Amino acid sequence: MQPNGKTPEEYVIVSRLFHPKTGKLLFALAGITQYGTQAAGEFVTDAGLLEDA
Repeated sequence: MQPNGKTPEEYVIVSRLFHPKTGKLLFALAGITQYGTQAAGEFVTDAGLLEDA
């Protein structure tokens, strides 16, 4: 982290699991900043990127 509080790096976590009661697919997304969270959301809504993963 830089002295101004900003970070030059970003990390995201994308997890895909099944809800224990419904059995339906559930995605959990998180980023360090709003930019990472936005990128994770764009990733899981792009069928081509998900297919590649």
